Amino acid sequence: MGLIAKKCFPNATRVTDRFHVQKLATEALQEISIKYPWEVIDQENDVIEKAKKSKVNFESKTLQMGYL
Repeated sequence: MGLIAKKCFPNATRVTDRFHVQKLATEALQEISIKYPWEVIDQENDVIEKAKKSKVNFESKTLQMGYL
């Protein structure tokens, strides 16, 4: 894409607009906010499975959500 722009518009100046930067940042945060809880759930499921195999009582920790 960049090569095409250079060949077609050799005197053009590349700019970054606030909207697209903000959009990319928001999408990245959204991806993290979805990915991280699933990783934690998978880890907890592994611990539960190990506890079942070793016949140990597993007690899950409950964390409260806080707002800044």
